[in-house]
Amino acid sequence: MKGIGLIIFGALAVLSGVAVAVMLIKKRRNDSLVDFDDFDTAVSDEEFEHFFGTEGELKSEEDED
Repeated sequence: MKGIGLIIFGALAVLSGVAVAVMLIKKRRNDSLVDFDDFDTAVSDEEFEHFFGTEGELKSEEDED
């Protein structure tokens, strides 16, 4: 009976440690991302075109419809 309690306690300790590690990794990853809602952050033309496309691409998509 005592052994089962130790196994359960150990499993809970490992799972809680994994949960904390995942939360810290997610927080670090989210902090490193550029917030596009921040108008003070400069965005290069390449980044803008990557996310929003160019005017030529938009016209060609409209012609296909």
